[in-house]
Amino acid sequence: MTTDLKTFIDTAIKNSPAEASIVRKIVRACKRAGNPIVRVWDGEEFNAVSTERDVMEQVFNLDECKLYTQSGGWVYFVNGNEWDALSDYTVSLESIIDPVSDWAMEKGDAAAR
Repeated sequence: MTTDLKTFIDTAIKNSPAEASIVRKIVRACKRAGNPIVRVWDGEEFNAVSTERDVMEQVFNLDECKLYTQSGGWVYFVNGNEWDALSDYTVSLESIIDPVSDWAMEKGDAAAR
């Protein structure tokens, strides 16, 4: 990764604290459940990821993407929507992602007040 791209990604993460928190929680929840995020669909191709940083670099270089787990489940993520960035996910991931979704909705409701 070039220095300019790294700076761009780091700035995007810093400027999107809600989205960054959600992505981190998704990555960590999937890993804890034994079903880690292993690739990101950028709309044209799959990109392999193996660390939280890899996922963050992919997500914050895109407007929207799907995070795929080892089992093939996915999470659809849209940047720029703050606490509503977690847009959709497969039924197979409900037990992992529902708590993250509930947390994000609570944060979003609190921010709107």
